[in-house]
Amino acid sequence: MLTEKIPQSVLEELDIKELIKSREISPEDFYILEELALISKQLIIADFHNFFSLNRERSAEELRKRIDLLTIDDLSQARRKLFGLLLDFVEKYNWAVAWNLVSVFERRK
Repeated sequence: MLTEKIPQSVLEELDIKELIKSREISPEDFYILEELALISKQLIIADFHNFFSLNRERSAEELRKRIDLLTIDDLSQARRKLFGLLLDFVEKYNWAVAWNLVSVFERRK
C-alpha cells in the first residue's frame, strides 16, 4: 500500500521550533516563517547571506531602500515579498534575530 507523505509545516521543523523558542517569536508572526518557507532558498542566500551582519542597526533602512529600487519583473516580485517579510520581522525584533532567522532558512533542506 502506498502512502502519501503529508507536507510538514515549517513550524514543525526542529530548527524553526528552536528559533521560535530561543528568540521568543510571537505566534502572530508565524505567518512570516510560513511565507519565507515558500521562497527559494537560493534567493534568500543570494540576497541575505551577509546582509544583517553587515548592516546591523541599519538593516531596516537598507531593506526599505532595496524595496524602492526593485523593478516590476517576476524575480523582483519575489524579492519584494522577501524583503517586505524581512522588513516586518526586523522592525518587530531586531537585526540579530533576523540574521538568526536567515541562517535557519539557509540550512533548511
